[in-house]
Amino acid sequence: MILLRTHSRYSFHRATASLEQLVDAAVADGMSHLALTDYFGMYGVVQFAQLCQRSGVKPIIGMMACVRGGGTGRPGILTLLAKDFLGYKSLCELSTIHQTEKETQGGGIEWERFKQSCQGLVCIACEDGEFRDEADCVALANLFGEDGYLGVGESSSSEWLALGGRSGLAPVWCEPVFHVDPADRELFRLLQAIDQNVRLEGVATADLPTVKGWVGWPRGSRGLAQMDADVSKQAVANTEVVANRCGDCLPDGSPLWPVLSLPEGKSAAEVLRETCETKLQTLYEEVSPFIKARLEAELDLITQHNFEPLFLILGEVIEFVQANNILMGSRGSVANSLVAYCLGISLVDPMKYELLFERFLNPERKSLPDIDLDFESRNGRDAVLGFIRQRYGEHRVALVSTVNTYRTKSAVRETAKAYGMSSAEISKISKQLPSSWRHPDPERRQKSTAEMVVDLATNDHEREVLTMAMRIRGFPSHMGLHPGGIVVSPPEKMTDHCPLFLSPKGFLATQFDFRDVETLGLIKMDVLGIRALTVIEIALEIINENSVRVEGGGKQVGSSEPDRIRPLRPLRVGDIPLEDEATGDLIERGDTLGVFQCESTGSQRTLRQLKARDPWGLALANAFFKPGPATGGQAKNFIRRIRGEEEVSYAHPILEPILSKTAGVLLFQEDVLKICTEVGGLNWTEANSIRKGMSKFEGSRIREMRERFVAGAIAKNDIDEAIAQTLWDQIEAFAGYGFNAGHALSYAIPSFQMAWLKTHYPAEFMTARLRAGGGYSHPSVNVAEARRLGFKVFGPHVNFSERKWKLVDQQAIYCGLGWVKDLRRSTIQTILLERENGLFEDFDDFVRRVPLREKELKHLVWCGALDGLGPNRNSMGEMKVADNQMSLFGATEMVPEIEGESAMDRFAWELEILGMPFSVRPTDFLHEENSMPLAQLHQTSGRVKTVGWRLPSFTGGKGFYVSDGEGLVLAWDKSKRPVRSWEPMVLVGEWKRDRFGGEWLQVERVSNN
Repeated sequence: MILLRTHSRYSFHRATASLEQLVDAAVADGMSHLALTDYFGMYGVVQFAQLCQRSGVKPIIGMMACVRGGGTGRPGILTLLAKDFLGYKSLCELSTIHQTEKETQGGGIEWERFKQSCQGLVCIACEDGEFRDEADCVALANLFGEDGYLGVGESSSSEWLALGGRSGLAPVWCEPVFHVDPADRELFRLLQAIDQNVRLEGVATADLPTVKGWVGWPRGSRGLAQMDADVSKQAVANTEVVANRCGDCLPDGSPLWPVLSLPEGKSAAEVLRETCETKLQTLYEEVSPFIKARLEAELDLITQHNFEPLFLILGEVIEFVQANNILMGSRGSVANSLVAYCLGISLVDPMKYELLFERFLNPERKSLPDIDLDFESRNGRDAVLGFIRQRYGEHRVALVSTVNTYRTKSAVRETAKAYGMSSAEISKISKQLPSSWRHPDPERRQKSTAEMVVDLATNDHEREVLTMAMRIRGFPSHMGLHPGGIVVSPPEKMTDHCPLFLSPKGFLATQFDFRDVETLGLIKMDVLGIRALTVIEIALEIINENSVRVEGGGKQVGSSEPDRIRPLRPLRVGDIPLEDEATGDLIERGDTLGVFQCESTGSQRTLRQLKARDPWGLALANAFFKPGPATGGQAKNFIRRIRGEEEVSYAHPILEPILSKTAGVLLFQEDVLKICTEVGGLNWTEANSIRKGMSKFEGSRIREMRERFVAGAIAKNDIDEAIAQTLWDQIEAFAGYGFNAGHALSYAIPSFQMAWLKTHYPAEFMTARLRAGGGYSHPSVNVAEARRLGFKVFGPHVNFSERKWKLVDQQAIYCGLGWVKDLRRSTIQTILLERENGLFEDFDDFVRRVPLREKELKHLVWCGALDGLGPNRNSMGEMKVADNQMSLFGATEMVPEIEGESAMDRFAWELEILGMPFSVRPTDFLHEENSMPLAQLHQTSGRVKTVGWRLPSFTGGKGFYVSDGEGLVLAWDKSKRPVRSWEPMVLVGEWKRDRFGGEWLQVERVSNN
């Protein structure tokens, strides 16, 4: 007997069996075939097929579909199985209809539409699917002929069996399977409670998968004896008949290229070659034989793999980006490609930095290389997605999905709700759960076993909740979207190759994740939005709006130059040089708060240690900050060598050309690849597997690779065995943690550009950093940094602020009205439109011109956005809203004078409404004399006393940030005593410096005097 109706966790809350459990059970029972038939979707079919094929089981791809009957028009659920690729296409189409068209949610797919999309399918009507009317069954029999069946099983009634005989549907054994482990049966009710957002007792029995039939994996031949012997024998035999009709149906993985726009008579390879050769002349003043040979080698390898369409497709995207001045960059190993540099896909010159092309594409690679493109995240990414949809057609483009699963905290939260626990009880348990942060080193990640979580229970009820929560941990919960993945299909519509669903924001997305779409051969691009580019773009907009000088690389705010003249043309990102003395000084000091990839205290320390000054220095620092060098045991050597404090040496002369750019130390993934292939004689496949890391290798595999490497190093390069062994030890420790040099350089470019902007246009840069949002640090740190640089930062005000942060007169930065809690976007728009008719003269003028809700008015008043328009915040706060008019005891002519609010009131209000205080400094509440301002600490040494408050931001290393409204310093407190954010404090300690120029306050005593 073959199971033709099995449901997995990809039925989302309607089954508990994992794909692995289903396949393992089929193997254990010696089944030749196994079907997967999840409800209305095909999310797991690619993984299911792969698991089956690896296990020697033939997969049958299917789905449950809700269809309006061809006789009665009533909805019922059918089991559909694909016989071939045509059947797979039909399933994709039907599933897409289910997942994208709301009218099918309750009523099912219309019969006429179903008839148009059911080719290549076997159809089984089961009794629990509500297809019980003879007219509907006859319609199925007429439509499917010998491919139409009546599903029978243990619970089949005599009426149902008789219906099959009258309608002409042959019987086939089709009991559903919803779980493999009998212990999972009790999870059904929990999953349904979570899905319906009700308590366990609120789930009706009818909502459970079934209490009839088997629901679990069948054991033995129970149920068969209850049925007529001839019928049961025929039904079981027909499972073999159906299985044999269903063959391979998924795409075979060959690249499914979109249609290219090629000149008549030209091949993709010819167009790519001509384009690159032309672009090469514009990129280099002199195209040396070495550069030309590199280009030829890359083109030959790309053509050998038949990957040239990928580069031409991306080349079209880049042409659109350049024509529309969209800020872009790339990430990953594509920067190692000269072809990519010629096409503008990468902004990194691989020849200048001697980047290894084989890290991107080596002769033994079979799959398409990953090319990730970064775009400005406000409008740039959306514009690029729009271009791709327009270029290839809406029905040929989709975003790539990702499967969101229950993690520890979400599993506990949802289970606790189903068990009726209160919000306070859920919050209490959640706070005790381990963090989900994942350290780059798997051995150092915080691990939480189910037993550890259950042991947190303080009573039997909590223990039951946590036990059940751990049983659903890892279950799929819902579909999400990949941050950048987008697929483009061939000329046919996307649903000929992949089923789709409609994301909450209305985008069509694949039901398969990025691994599965690549497995099928669909062409995936990664189009990502990156906030760093948004910061750069906003800064350039502010600079150009304020008519600053382009010539001479900009000017410092506060310069003696009297006029800020309008440039002949706007300052663009291409005008930012990648070599600049002043910018190099800022980077080398580690003065990089707000700068992409350089914000944490650890990153700043690394910049100082390595004396980074340019993009290459930033790339070295970025790679060095990752675990690789430290894991390889060469961190201190690297620092001393880069600083010129230790002579660079090599274990063998053959290593010098490989490691000369990294001071003789393994730093980049390319170093591993070169050493494995050029020194150890390993092939590219072996070298690449080592580069990815050996944590998954079995011990015997590692020993085998070591022996091959050592033997190859001796035979190929006459290297001493002891040296070869030592070199392997370094590779083994380093592999898996190293950084790709091309990627490091790709990120170093926007980092340097941001550092240049901070150096030459600090006011514009800090405004852009705040306006763009995000970033590594809490906004209050960026506010403190702006003040440290000498700028005034004010809270929001209706007469000066925009919706987002705004720079006024190159000296004052105003917080945006969008930061005011509970202030509607429409209200902000009204304020800004009204202000175009003139500034608000007083409180009465404001409330007459801008209709507000009472809470909106109070929040504007309390946060200071109406300061100066009335006597004080207390007085203005007494006004009430009634019928969109302001009134106080029936009058609107004047605001009564009430005793003004205290500084403590303003502090509390602003902290609550804006997230940080602006008009009050917490240290205003201290009465401490003889303390040194934070801004002066760097001029002293030894023991000091100062005042300030802790900012609510993670530093990325030891200590915390302290501000006093003008200065900003790092404080370390070895006692690790709790210091609350925004609480004023007196700090006594020692001002310390390390040999690299880092400074901090070593706290000895904290008090709230």
